[in-house]
Formats: sequence, C-alpha cells, structure tokens
Amino acid sequence: DTKLADIMETSLITADVMEDCHEVALKVARMDLLAIPVLDSDRHIVGIITHDDVLDVMQEEAARETLRIAGVEPLEDTYMKTSVLMLSWKRGMWLSILLVFSVLTAFALSSYESSLQRWAWLVPFIPLVVSSGGNSGNQSATLVITALSRGQVRGRDWKKVLKREILMGLCLGSALGLLGFLVVVLFPNVPGLSEATIVPVTLLLVVICGTVTGSMLPLLFKHLGWDPAMMSNPFVAGIIDILGIIIYMSVAILFLGNA
Repeated sequence: DTKLADIMETSLITADVMEDCHEVALKVARMDLLAIPVLDSDRHIVGIITHDDVLDVMQEEAARETLRIAGVEPLEDTYMKTSVLMLSWKRGMWLSILLVFSVLTAFALSSYESSLQRWAWLVPFIPLVVSSGGNSGNQSATLVITALSRGQVRGRDWKKVLKREILMGLCLGSALGLLGFLVVVLFPNVPGLSEATIVPVTLLLVVICGTVTGSMLPLLFKHLGWDPAMMSNPFVAGIIDILGIIIYMSVAILFLGNA
C-alpha cells in the first residue's frame, strides 16, 4: 500500500501556486486533463484549476498574442473602454519604428538612383519583390511565435528551425519566382528574357532571406528575454524592406553590368 501511495504521489500531475498560468494551461492541454490541483510550497492543496479556467486563460492569451503580432501592445481594458489617446500611444510607438525603417529603405533606394534611371523598367517590380519577402518573413515569424507559445519549439531548436525555413524559402521562392517570371515577360518595356530573370532570381533570394529572418528573430528575442510576438513582425517587415532593395539592385547590377 505504501508503494502504491508513493507511485500515485509521484505520478500525480499538479500545478505550483507560483507557476505561470500559461504554463499550467499548456500542461492541462498536453495531458488532456479535466482539472489539476494547485499545491503550495508544503505540497498542500490550495485550489483546483478546471478546464473551464484553462479555456478562459487560452482565450485571453490568444487575444493578447493577436495584438502583439499586429504590433500593438495588449490593452488593459476592452477596445471600446480604452481611450483614443491610449490606443494611439500603443499603436504609434511601433508605427514610429516602422517609419524609421521606411526612411532607411528610402535611403537604400536613393543610393541606387542612377541605376534605376538607367533601368527604369525595374521600378514597377520593387513592390512585388519587397512585399513577397516581407509576407514570407511574417508568415515564418507567426509560425515560430505560435510554436513558442505552445511549447512546441525551444531556443535550442534553432538549427532545426533554420534548416526547415531555408528549405521552405527555397520551395516558396521557386514557386513565386516562376510566377514572377511569367508576369515580367508579359509586362511592357522589359528588354528581353535574360533581363526578365532578374525578378525571379531576386524573389528566390528575398523569400529565403524573409523566411530565415522571420524564423530566427522570434528565437533571438525569446533568448534575450524580450516578447517575440511583440517585437518580431515589425522588425521583420523593416529589415526585409531594406534587404529586398539591396538584393534586387545587386542582382540587377550582376545581370546588367554596364548595360
């Protein structure tokens, strides 16, 4: 009987009174429990958390994660009860950071002004290139952030994540590059097929850059103790905007040279 009691005590799944509510919710979800006892430091039961409590925590956490991913600090009250001034502050802080990245992107573009004047037909494809890299980066960031929040990915898994996202970038970049090539060859003012390959090659490189950046930044921010959901997407968007321009023009110079 004593051995049976010891087995039951050691195998009993419990939550510590000081344990983070999100970690407890994950534990209940992983073990498919209907309830979990809460113990104090002396191993005395001080309460019980039911699956209804876990649902409430998950709903609140999901709402907060959605706001963070969009680059908005979580609200202390409901949307309708939060003042316009407070909403503006929470949104404006990250919009200001994005504005700084936009200014840096403008500087990157201005440094290639003479090249763009010579190859004016490249200009209409800049939004295509930049948005493809940013979108792929934000997708990767969102996937990794979600996996982190659910305990499916740890910081030590960064090499596996990097390998997966490079392969993902190759697949997505190749597909988008093919579509981009079809668009470019049908576009007026493109000199020829060899010049048209600039866009698909750039798309491939930019999408790989986007998936790698989008997957690594959340892990980096998590390692630094910062909120990956709050920090990642604005920085991914800004970084890929700048790198997209640099990669695009570097590929164009490589292909066109002194043309």
